[in-house]
This record gives sequence, structure tokens and C-alpha cells, in this order.
Amino acid sequence: MADSMQPVIRSTDNVIYDNDGTEILRITASEMTIQMPDGTLEHRKKHENLILADGTSWNAAMLYAQPPVQIGACAQCRKPPYSFPFRAKPSHGLVRLTRAKTCPDCGTLTCPKHRTRCSDGRFRCTVCARKWRLRESILGLFFVTERP
Repeated sequence: MADSMQPVIRSTDNVIYDNDGTEILRITASEMTIQMPDGTLEHRKKHENLILADGTSWNAAMLYAQPPVQIGACAQCRKPPYSFPFRAKPSHGLVRLTRAKTCPDCGTLTCPKHRTRCSDGRFRCTVCARKWRLRESILGLFFVTERP
């Protein structure tokens, strides 16, 4: 019998951490070279795909693309605020940076689900948007602005 080649396996773990240093997600990618019975070599790759909070699919190989697909974590998906009578379950909250916006008031990164466009045209997180609406309604009652 001819010498058989053992499969060559290379496994890579990609770990994504939160600002606090806690692990959000671990994605494993593996590549292997296998010798088929007829003597030919076959190269196989296995990547895990992930559905992000904004609904797009992502895998770790996209970080090395040109241009790279970078991701961030939505703060409100990671730790949702309490709302009576239900509490939303936390998720990984990962979102593509091209679809994420930063709140101008508190500076948190938000996904499309957890942001609101306010009357001044800026995107705010849902908590700051509530404060903005309250502030604008109070200012509108007591202060009159002249419009040309």
C-alpha cells in the first residue's frame, strides 16, 4: 500500500471582546488538506457564518477582505434596558460599522433597531431620543422661536 498522507489541519479561533474585556463571541475557522483515494489532494475550508444584529451575514474572513468588513457592538443589544412588563433578552449585538451610528449625546454605538432620528436630523439611541423629545416639548411650551 502506498504512503497515505495524514490530513493537514489548521484551525484558527477569532475572539471578539467587549469594552469591559468579556468575551462576546468565538468563531472557529479551519482549513484542511486531504489526500483522496486516487492520490489527488483536496483543500477544504470551513468558516462559521454569523447573522449580525442588522440582519447581514458575516464571517471572520471578511476582516481580511479589501476593504475589510468591520463590526462593532451595539450597547443596547448587549444590555437592553428594562421595560415593563417584559425584559428583552441580551444578544451579541454585533453590527457592521457601515450601518451603525454613534449617538451624539452619550457616544454609544447603536444598531438600526436601537436608534431614532430626531427633529434636528441626528440619530440618537432610544434612551437619549426620549430625553431629546421631552426637552424639545418643554422648550416648545415655554419658549417661542421666531421663524422667517
